[in-house]
Amino acid sequence: ISLDSIVSDASPSVITIGHEGSPFGRDSLIIKGNVLIGEDLGDAFNADSVLRIQRSNDRAFLHFKTDADQESAILFGDVDDDVECAIEYEPANKALTFSTGNNTEAVRIDEDQKVGIGTTPDYKMHIYTSDSGASAHGNSDDLFIENSGNAGITIGSGTTSNGSIFFSDSDSTLSGQIEYRHNGDSMMLITGGSNRLHLQGDGDVDIVDGNLVVADGHGIDFSATTDGD
Repeated sequence: ISLDSIVSDASPSVITIGHEGSPFGRDSLIIKGNVLIGEDLGDAFNADSVLRIQRSNDRAFLHFKTDADQESAILFGDVDDDVECAIEYEPANKALTFSTGNNTEAVRIDEDQKVGIGTTPDYKMHIYTSDSGASAHGNSDDLFIENSGNAGITIGSGTTSNGSIFFSDSDSTLSGQIEYRHNGDSMMLITGGSNRLHLQGDGDVDIVDGNLVVADGHGIDFSATTDGD
């Protein structure tokens, strides 16, 4: 263990722990600046920029404290790349970001708890591939999936099982449902907790329960040709 003398406030003391002859080897610990480790640190954490590792009565934590315009981060890298991945806090935006793949931002959580994957989020959950120019309706903006080309959601289930979207409220966990049944390749539309419309795998449509009601002045167009029945 070696302790360099304090030269000035701008050049504080450095504590180096390592094997003799190679103090900067992989088994070394270098402490420079405000690093606090302990249980009762008192007012010592009031410095402008501090790394604190502390155990209190109810928790243990690692705490970064910086000026309002300074970011703090946990960085991950290897011998070939200084930084590959990172978890970073932006105090100016009160946002937390996760970066992967050569330190490219992948996920952002802003101060309103909006989550963006590949983007700064405009909605509660915003999954972005490329700019579509579209926006979400205010009644349906909790999840927004964006792509300048085709965009979609896939529900994968077993070949003899079902894939479903459920609709619930405070009175029922199953008020409505859209269900695809892989065993037979058919689709069921459920309202009020009961099957109503069944689209068969061969294209036939069954009204399981209810009537086909056509608005006044409208009907069914069979699109027959002039020489057809």
